[in-house]
Amino acid sequence: MKTSFIKKVSFSMLVATVVVGFTGCGGGGSSSPEISPSVNNKEITVVDGYILNASVKDAHGQTAVKSYSKPGTYIFSENISYPVTATGGIIDLNNNGVVDSTDVIFDQNMTASSGLVISPITTFESKGGNLEVLAQKTGLTVNELKLDYLATNNPEVAKIANLLYFINKENKVVATNVAFDNYQGTESVNSALQNFSVTGVLSNEAANAAIQDLSLSNETNASKIEELVIDNKGLVTVDEASTSGAGSGDTGLVYTIFDPINESEMDLSSENLTAI
Repeated sequence: MKTSFIKKVSFSMLVATVVVGFTGCGGGGSSSPEISPSVNNKEITVVDGYILNASVKDAHGQTAVKSYSKPGTYIFSENISYPVTATGGIIDLNNNGVVDSTDVIFDQNMTASSGLVISPITTFESKGGNLEVLAQKTGLTVNELKLDYLATNNPEVAKIANLLYFINKENKVVATNVAFDNYQGTESVNSALQNFSVTGVLSNEAANAAIQDLSLSNETNASKIEELVIDNKGLVTVDEASTSGAGSGDTGLVYTIFDPINESEMDLSSENLTAI
């Protein structure tokens, strides 16, 4: 039988590995984002795979609490004021709603300026990405792009979300707008991705390899798309985080890990971390 032990450790190796991906994620603008009026909604879902244990705040500083019935969903006490930002968290790779040792630590801040979902797609839009052109050139609709693509089981939108994860990470929003605006091929996700992979917009070889894989995939299960490219993202698993800081003789996994975005410790105890 698997057992768990509560243990608190330091993760300097994790910080060194993951923090590299944070540079450029916060944007370079000096002005504060415009606050949109509150809407009659108190829930929002964080998706790049469902993201557990994120810090989710709205424009008025409200902090949401996680939903125990809907993985990746966060609930505010009052109506949401946009934009809403999700910081850090853990990708629930197996979609079981709890943090397991093989889940991975997410390395970006994400934002939504409207809607019920925070994702790489809404983040791209908030940074100036043109979703109308992106939708047109991929045969999708803007509404499809802004929905929870796991709940709707839309693997084509999942592919776009994973593309934009890499775009947001390298801050190549403007170049991406230009690349899709210039694309004149078949209006399909795979064709558009195949074209994009050779544009040279992204400098990271692993990212371009991931986009090639996405362009060739005929996977019909949206949740499997994340697994297709997760290795290319270079993220750290919960297990790797725990073993990198564990001392000699340690036999359990941690319930607390260091969150390098917030520069504080992330409590996993309420997520029922599964030990090896």
